[in-house]
Amino acid sequence: MQRERRKLILPFLAPAVIIYLVFFIYPAVQALWVSLHDWSGFTPQMDYVGLANFEEMLRDDIYRDVLLQTLGLLVIGGILTFGLSLFFTALLSSGVRGRRFFRAVIFSPNVVAMIALTTLWSFVYNPRFGLLNGLIRGLGL
Repeated sequence: MQRERRKLILPFLAPAVIIYLVFFIYPAVQALWVSLHDWSGFTPQMDYVGLANFEEMLRDDIYRDVLLQTLGLLVIGGILTFGLSLFFTALLSSGVRGRRFFRAVIFSPNVVAMIALTTLWSFVYNPRFGLLNGLIRGLGL
């Protein structure tokens, strides 16, 4: 049984790995390669400049200000998100009054999103006037 399962690992894993390589790894490597060159983006000529682009970027005052603001927002946002999550977890795990109400309020966006998606897809798949059915009829199928 174990040998049969091991044989299935590659066929099941290969599509996900290929998608990951094509849509994530290749563009990241390509972006890194382009960043090491002086290139207008419109001509095929690319002159290798090494880390000069990064050096120029780090010397720019505007970039430095934007980087500090972004890092500040990241830290403040992370602390606030973690703090609020911890607070609500403690609140909803304790025996406080209205705990069930707060759980419903916090969980309701998930329910509303699911209802909205279900309604949307029901319009796509409706047999009388659905978008998919109209497309199939338009193709003559």
